[in-house]
Amino acid sequence: SGIVTNGVRALPNIPILLYDHNGELFKKVTSSENGYYEFINLNSHSNFYMIVDTEKYKKYSSKDIYLLKDMTDNSIILKSTDATEEDIQIEVIEVKE
Repeated sequence: SGIVTNGVRALPNIPILLYDHNGELFKKVTSSENGYYEFINLNSHSNFYMIVDTEKYKKYSSKDIYLLKDMTDNSIILKSTDATEEDIQIEVIEVKE
């Protein structure tokens, strides 16, 4: 389980596809209005990988996941298809109290 974001905000209605080690589609879920997704009833000690492929965002493919137990906080950060590396800038501001 985890959250789908663009690095700033949660992304709703994003399809997340889970494939088994043979490359066969195993399950599909869609992120909630808060970007949350969860795959349930997976067999432990199995290999999986996730793919997110939508028009607005660059394709995301996870590394192989070997499921030993419940995995949580597996956030997926998608980049806009319009964005280039030069477009993405992060400004760090030090806040003093």
